[in-house]
Amino acid sequence: MLLLELIQGQADEFTAVMGQVYEEWEFLAGAPPVLPEDSADGSQLLSRIEVDQSDGCYIRIGQFSCIEVIPAEWRRAAYRSFLPDEVPVLLDRWTRHIEEVRRGGHRPYLAAWHAYLMSRALNSGWERIYGSALSVCEQTNAWMRKPGVGEASERVLALPVPEVSAPPRWDEELPLIPFVDWAAYADAARVWDAAVRNRARGLGVPILTLDEFVAAQLEPEQLDYCFGWLGKAARGGYGLWLDY
Repeated sequence: MLLLELIQGQADEFTAVMGQVYEEWEFLAGAPPVLPEDSADGSQLLSRIEVDQSDGCYIRIGQFSCIEVIPAEWRRAAYRSFLPDEVPVLLDRWTRHIEEVRRGGHRPYLAAWHAYLMSRALNSGWERIYGSALSVCEQTNAWMRKPGVGEASERVLALPVPEVSAPPRWDEELPLIPFVDWAAYADAARVWDAAVRNRARGLGVPILTLDEFVAAQLEPEQLDYCFGWLGKAARGGYGLWLDY
C-alpha cells in the first residue's frame, strides 16, 4: 500500500476517534469517515517508517494548532503525518502566511475569526455574570453596599449577552461581523472580577481587542520555537509522524 494511502488512513482513524479536536472547529465537521475493516491505520504506517527517538524530535501538534492567525482549515488538516517532501511545503505555506499577517494582511478574515472566538467565550461567560449581577442588585445586605459592587453590577447589566458570531471559512465570503465593543466588555469584566472576588465567579477568560489578539498570536518566542522545529525537520529531510 502506498505511503500516502496509509497516511490518509491514519488521518481518518484519528478523526473517527478524536473528532474535530477543538469545540470551535465543530463547524468544519463533515460526515465522519467510515473505516472499513481493512482500513489503513497508524500501526501499518509505523511499520514502514523509521521514527527518530533523539532529544528534541517530538513537539506537541497543539502548539501549531493553537496559532489562531493560521486559518482553522489549515490547522485541522495538519492532524496527519507528512512525507519528507511535504514538510518544506507546509513550512513555506505557514511561514508566508504569518509574514503576511505581520504586514497587516488578511485583516478581514482575522476580524471575523476574532469575533467568532471572543463571542463564543463571552456568550456563556457573560450570561452567567449577567445573571449574577441581576441577583446582586436585588440584595440589600452590607456586601451589596460595599464600595464598587453596585457600580460593577451596573456596568455588567449595561452590556447584553452577545450572540455567537458566524465562523469564517477560509477562501469563502466572510460573514457579516456585528459591532461589539470588546474593550467595554473587558473593562466591565475586570471591574466585576475585582468587586466580587471570593463571592462570585468572574468571567475567567481574557477578552482582547482585535489588535491585542493578533499581537498575542504573533508572540516571537512561540512562533520561533514551532517554526524552528519544523524548519529543522525540513532541512534534515524528515517526515512528520502523527503520534497519538
